Order: sequence, then structure tokens, then C-alpha cells
Amino acid sequence: KMPLVVMCGIPSSGKTTRSLQLKEFFESAGIRVEIVSEDTLNIDRNRGYADSKEEKMTRGTLLSEVERLVRPDIVVIADTLNYIRGFRYELHCRARSQKTPQCVVYCGVDKETAAEWNAQESEKPKWDQKLLEELAIRMEVPSERNRWDKPLFMLQPTQETPCEDIKRALFEGVPVKTNMATEMIKIEEPNFLYEMDQTTLTIINAILEAQNTMGSVMGEIKVPKSNQKVMVAKRVSLSELRRLRQQFINLNSFKMKAIPVCDIGDSFVFFINTNLS
Repeated sequence: KMPLVVMCGIPSSGKTTRSLQLKEFFESAGIRVEIVSEDTLNIDRNRGYADSKEEKMTRGTLLSEVERLVRPDIVVIADTLNYIRGFRYELHCRARSQKTPQCVVYCGVDKETAAEWNAQESEKPKWDQKLLEELAIRMEVPSERNRWDKPLFMLQPTQETPCEDIKRALFEGVPVKTNMATEMIKIEEPNFLYEMDQTTLTIINAILEAQNTMGSVMGEIKVPKSNQKVMVAKRVSLSELRRLRQQFINLNSFKMKAIPVCDIGDSFVFFINTNLS
């Protein structure tokens, strides 16, 4: 069986550019390639992700097209956001049902760079800036801990698309070298991830404690580790705070440049306020 290549990343992160590079590489080796994307299916990207109902229909259409194309003589490249863990799992299940190998190619670009690239886009419709930011916040970064995200190639903007390595991983079962395509961006401060974990945990615990003493009237909440106040119009559940915390950690674990440790608290509070407003 021919493999399925699952592209993954926020809007305007370079997925289509890398998909076309892979298509050219495979076709030069005599392998037929089909790319599945919003553009190939004539889906208006801004309308297709405008709300949960539209997005569900978009994902269903994309999934059906991938399932239709996966067969012995074609390499299928799913050149879509694939930013939801559950959707990548569905693609994995479709590949398994057809007994075909797959890999995930994550284009790791921060929101600011993606916005800049989106503004420079001239060959296809631009993403709405607000929608781009919302989708970036909801991005669930793939992890090799998940069997449906393996083999995983995590690419920085400065890295070339490792076409040969991807081909060997898919057709020959060669493991991905961790010091190449899967290497995460080095965090300059060695205790950054620990500090981010502890600071965000402290802040959500403070929010929960404050809500318990505020009763039914919500408002500003002063939290430790930050000079900013959390603005809550209504009670926020523990599950919602945990979700926001995980999204914040995911976003800041794979950035061109880590935020300073001293700014983690303020950045997290700003992130919370932006998502709760």
C-alpha cells in the first residue's frame, strides 16, 4: 500500500509549500501523488472554519476524500490544518483500515510569523487574521507519545523538507533521527519548561480559589506571578482552565524564541483574558 502523509500546522505555516515539494520529489521517482486540501476541494477556508458546524462539515469532506483516494498506487498528502488531535486519529484509523503506512509532518511556525506570511500571500486567498489567531490558539501540537502521530517530522521554518528521510520512513520503515527533522527548537533558558508549568499551574489554582470566595459575582482576579489581573465575567470551570493552560504550554513549547521566564505569568494571563473575552 502507498502511504498517507498528514501535514499539520496552524494556518500559513508552510504546509502547502512542503506538500508541493514532497509531490515533486515522489513524482520524480515515478510515484503518483494526490494532494487533498481545502483548495483542491474548492472549500472557502475562512467560511469552512468560521464556526463549529462549518468546521465539522469541512473535516468530514476532507476525511471522505482522503479515504476515497487511499489505494495501492497513490501517495496521498493531506495538506490541511489537521490541528485537532482527534482528527489526526481518525486519519490514522483510515490508513490502518487500508493497511497503508502514514507519517505526520508538523510545520512549527509561531503565530506572528504565520500572520506575516499570510499577509504576504499572493497566489491564493488569505486567511482572516482573527480566524488565524483563533485556530493557532486551538492548535494541538502532535507528539510521538501518540501512536497516530508516528513517525513524526517536526520542522522549523529554516529546515528544508526532508523528502528522502520521509520516503525512507514510509517505504522502508527507517526510524526518524531525533537530531534531524524531529528536533525541537532549543529553549535558551534550561528551566523554562519547568517554570512555565509551575507558573501556569499556580495561576489557575489562584483563579479557582478566588472564584470560590467571590460567590456568583465575578470580576477582576489578582493572581500570583503576574502584574495583570484575570478578567472573568462568569465562573470558569477547572476543565476549561486546564484546556487553556495546555494550549498555552503547547504554543510556547515550540516557538522561534522562548518568552522570558519573568514574562510567563503576564503572557498566560493575557492568553486567558483573550480567550475568555
